[in-house]
Amino acid sequence: NKIGLSFFAAQITGGVPQKSVHQEILWVPPAELLQYQFCPADTEIVGRLAQGE
Repeated sequence: NKIGLSFFAAQITGGVPQKSVHQEILWVPPAELLQYQFCPADTEIVGRLAQGE
């Protein structure tokens, strides 16, 4: 089985983001990502994003 994940560079142009599933929504610089807890399945991609990939 394969799962495809898509990531997008985004910018808020109006309004306030609303959470629907997660406990929190935070916008942080990539270098600060490793300060937060992610589910085990996200560990690799979060590490790569934190390194600027």
